[in-house]
Amino acid sequence: MGTVFGNNGIEVECVKFDDVLAPFESVRLVKIDVEGSEYPILYTSKQLHKIKEIVGEFHEDRCYEYINNYAPDRKGLKEFL
Repeated sequence: MGTVFGNNGIEVECVKFDDVLAPFESVRLVKIDVEGSEYPILYTSKQLHKIKEIVGEFHEDRCYEYINNYAPDRKGLKEFL
């Protein structure tokens, strides 16, 4: 858990998205809501070919530069997917 409002929260273990997808041959649906981290997660994944549909809330985040030649915005995400 994290916050920009102070040092409150607890430490949690992180797992790579590709490590979550790795055991599966096919994934019917992925719901993603990661508060602006959608772009680095999706743009760097090597396992997206396993996913049939992705739904989620996507933020246009100016914190990120282009990632693998894709813009961190709706247009870049649409082009990528």
